[in-house]
Amino acid sequence: MSERRACKAIGCCRMTVRYETSRPDDRELRERMKAIAQERRRFGYRRLLVMLRREALAGSEFHSNAILSWADQNRVEWHYIAPGKPMQTDVVE
Repeated sequence: MSERRACKAIGCCRMTVRYETSRPDDRELRERMKAIAQERRRFGYRRLLVMLRREALAGSEFHSNAILSWADQNRVEWHYIAPGKPMQTDVVE
């Protein structure tokens, strides 16, 4: 039996049958959320989100180091804004 006839027989849309999720694989995040929820049973989802965000703030220096190493490997010049000179970000050279 063809897909079209099978879907018509059960009253289902063919796109529903063919659907493939495009959700990213966030298994590590889900496992971390479950671990925090097991440790802090009284916390709701909002408090879990706050705790996850606090953990993620420590990762910013790792991101900046990764960007600097990429710039060095690809010979991209890196220019910093001078302290107290916010006008340097106004114009792209």
